Amino acid sequence: MLNETGLAELFRLDGEAFVRAAYRAVLHREADEQGMAGHVRALEQGLPAAHLFLVLRLSPEGMAAGEAVSGFSSGKIPAAN
Repeated sequence: MLNETGLAELFRLDGEAFVRAAYRAVLHREADEQGMAGHVRALEQGLPAAHLFLVLRLSPEGMAAGEAVSGFSSGKIPAAN
């Protein structure tokens, strides 16, 4: 389970480091080249990290991975950096 402390640490990262950590935390795998490039580009263009986190968590793969996230349902996901 990704607790609120781990979630806060995740949201302190940015760019490629954030994408790598989010993939590991949510999908339990490394980001593929295409996913890494697209997500980093989206963050650089202003996509909030919290939005990307939700995209990963609510994707079919994220739902299948079933990673529990403390505070997720209560809306306590930290604001993007």
